[in-house]
Amino acid sequence: MRLWTKFGRQKNQLLLLEMLILLALTGGSRHSHASLLINLGCDSREVAARLGDTVEVIERTYYHMFPDKKKHTIDVLNNFKKRGK
Repeated sequence: MRLWTKFGRQKNQLLLLEMLILLALTGGSRHSHASLLINLGCDSREVAARLGDTVEVIERTYYHMFPDKKKHTIDVLNNFKKRGK
């Protein structure tokens, strides 16, 4: 069951990636380009430089697309809490 869930998640990520590439290749918008870069794992500084924006604008606009950063923050706080015990 766990393998199927993992496969399903990977399949959904591939479908999203294919959709974003198609949007970008067919004259897609700035938002689709930023979304594609973020989903490919690009850093917010790289995305900002490419779009000619500031890091603050990118992170404010697309923060919901950086789940790894949210998880990293939670992990850092949890590890800090564990060391304090």
